[in-house]
Amino acid sequence: MTFYHRVRPFLADSKNMGAAGLPRGVFYDESDGKGEWRQLQGGSNGQSCLIQLLDVVLGIEHNSNCVTD
Repeated sequence: MTFYHRVRPFLADSKNMGAAGLPRGVFYDESDGKGEWRQLQGGSNGQSCLIQLLDVVLGIEHNSNCVTD
C-alpha cells in the first residue's frame, strides 16, 4: 500500500494519474511560478532503474531462494 500510494506516483508517468492526485500532470516551474503543466508518458514502475538503485542502496539481495511458486 505504501509503495502504490506514496512511491508509485513519483515513478509512474504523469498521464492518467488523476487518481493519484495529478489530474493535470506535473507542473514544471521555469521560475517565479511561471511554467506549464505537462502530462508525460513513460515506462512502467517495474522498468524504472530507480527500483534497482534502491535495492543497491538498501543492501537488498535477490536470489533464487526468495522465489516462491
